[in-house]
Amino acid sequence: MSDRDKPAVQAGREQALLRHAADVLVELAIDGRILYIAPSIEPILARPAEFFVGRSFVEVIVPEDRASALAAFQKVVATGAEPLVHLRALRRDGFRVEFEVTVRLFEDEPASEADGEPTKRVVAVLRDVTQQSAEAAVTKRRNEHYRTIVESGARPAAILARNGDVVFSNRAFKAAFGRVASLPDLFLRMTDDVRQAMETAWYESGRRENSGRGAGDFVYLNEDGTESWYAATWEAFQNEDEQRHFAVVYEDITARKQIELALRSIA
Repeated sequence: MSDRDKPAVQAGREQALLRHAADVLVELAIDGRILYIAPSIEPILARPAEFFVGRSFVEVIVPEDRASALAAFQKVVATGAEPLVHLRALRRDGFRVEFEVTVRLFEDEPASEADGEPTKRVVAVLRDVTQQSAEAAVTKRRNEHYRTIVESGARPAAILARNGDVVFSNRAFKAAFGRVASLPDLFLRMTDDVRQAMETAWYESGRRENSGRGAGDFVYLNEDGTESWYAATWEAFQNEDEQRHFAVVYEDITARKQIELALRSIA
């Protein structure tokens, strides 16, 4: 028998795999006691696996998540359901680590009829999703921030999709530009030279490798035939579906432009 095939070597290799695995394997009794937990839990919660063995899993979870986690566990034991559970546990330093947990009920058949009923046990696989949850929370707050700017701002403002479609616009935007449904519709009301400059600026902002920020002044032909000048500024953000949207704010600078043109004519 080669060294590689020896039970001790095989067991050591399995332990090494469990220690460095991204997910954490946990085995529980049907009363909730932790029978086994993979050593990969230590770098996540800063406690060795031995700390958890013998404890109820409820002890490890933060108080706010205990009721829902216990209800899900009891449903698994009673019905064999295989839910996806989100819960948080405290790291040794008090930091809350969020896990996504898949749970499954197993029944081990007895070796013989004399051994009685099958033994039930619950196996859970824990995945640390703390970073993903934090990023999602930041994205949500950012989206709410931009939405608030657009909704409550006195200036014309809109949220645009990457292709230029208007996802949302405020009253000031509708008052200034009517029922414009997309940025291309807005471009059609600009002079040729301004339209080309604005289209180029928008295209560059829409490229993934760029910051998504941009600005530009443009003259807009109103429905009554008059012209208005606007300064547009925009900034990209990711929505909940990881799609790139843009918050665009417009400032009416017609009076300023008229003064500039008057001064130029005098000069």
